[in-house]
Amino acid sequence: MLADLLKAQRIDTIGIVRAHEYYCMLPANIQRELKNKSNLLNRKSGPLHFLHRSDPRSLLERYLLAATMKDCSLMLSFRLIDPRECPDGSSSSTDRRCAKPIQIKAASGSGYLHFAHSIRIVDLDPKTAKNLENAYHRFVAGVKVIEKHPHIHKPCRI
Repeated sequence: MLADLLKAQRIDTIGIVRAHEYYCMLPANIQRELKNKSNLLNRKSGPLHFLHRSDPRSLLERYLLAATMKDCSLMLSFRLIDPRECPDGSSSSTDRRCAKPIQIKAASGSGYLHFAHSIRIVDLDPKTAKNLENAYHRFVAGVKVIEKHPHIHKPCRI
């Protein structure tokens, strides 16, 4: 799941400045569409058609999807289980406690501890062009602060 999440976070190829430029170039009706969360997944051409296109709107939609994935949260839960409950690591359709338990070497060196686990994506709030506008203005304000006070930020070394 983490690899897929990282892959989704990296689908943006334009960054915030170019995303804002593309957004400003779009007609007003398209800008309104991109501010409405329900429009993001209800397009006639399919909800993820923009992943295979490189027009400004598609690149902007990829930016918004990546921003959504960068802002989501993961919930990880672990519960110590008795390995005798699930000796083969299998589970029935009604009891998911033993599905692929995680084994961690015990600190005492006396074998392994077994944990049932669950990983969920939570707080998945789709980002819209309104989020882009707000983030862009914060970005520009931050750049201006650094320009006015160059001593507060160490330059990056490449």
